Amino acid sequence: MSSKRDPKLWIGDILDSIQEIEDTIQNVEADNFLENHVLINAVSYALLKITEATKHLLHSDIELPSNEPWTDIYSLGNQLRHGYFGIEHDQIWHIATQDLPSVKTTCEALLKKL
Repeated sequence: MSSKRDPKLWIGDILDSIQEIEDTIQNVEADNFLENHVLINAVSYALLKITEATKHLLHSDIELPSNEPWTDIYSLGNQLRHGYFGIEHDQIWHIATQDLPSVKTTCEALLKKL
C-alpha cells in the first residue's frame, strides 16, 4: 500500500493539522475543553487527519525518526474511528497539549532534511 504522493506533502498535512489544533485550543483551559463537544470534535478530526497522514508515511520509502511513536499515532486513528466513545476526552487533551509539540518539532526537522 505505497502512496505515490510525495512524503513531504503528508508531513505538511500533519503540520497543518497540528496548527489547526493549536489554533483551536489556544487560550483554552483543560476544564473548558473537556466540557465543550465542539472543541473536542474539532481536535479529534484534526487528529484523524494526522493519523491518516502517518499511515501513508509508514508505508512510504522515507525513514521516520525513531523518537516518535509512529505506529501508536496511526493506531490512535483506529481508536478515534472505531472506538467512538472508547477514548476519553482528557486523553485527547493530553495528546493535543503534551504529545503533539514533539511530533511537530520532529516533522519540521524531517521536512527540512527531505
